[in-house]
Amino acid sequence: MIEKEDWRLTGGEESISGQKFKKIQFPDFWRKSYDEKNDFYQKVLKDAHRFVKEFNRGKEFLEGDKVQAFWHEHCYFCFEKFMTDTVAECYCTHDYNVWICKTCFEDFKEKFNLILDDN
Repeated sequence: MIEKEDWRLTGGEESISGQKFKKIQFPDFWRKSYDEKNDFYQKVLKDAHRFVKEFNRGKEFLEGDKVQAFWHEHCYFCFEKFMTDTVAECYCTHDYNVWICKTCFEDFKEKFNLILDDN
């Protein structure tokens, strides 16, 4: 049950209201992404390239599957950390910009009309 003063709520949550989310299971999702070189893999690789260029360090992140060590995200609400090599069930928008842990998704899906999209 969500308390009115829930510490996870900051006031800006309406920006995600009504968005579609897909369910992600790490590390399986990463393995598939890496093998297929799909959109998620491309986003991680692009972010790694940008980091290396901007900070002139971390070139090892661009070598093969080491790019996975570069990436991590946090739950939009509680800041739980997601990593590609750690077992986790979470939800993300189709553009991979908003990530929500399983607990927070269940807690807030009705309040913010978070839609699970299995496509």
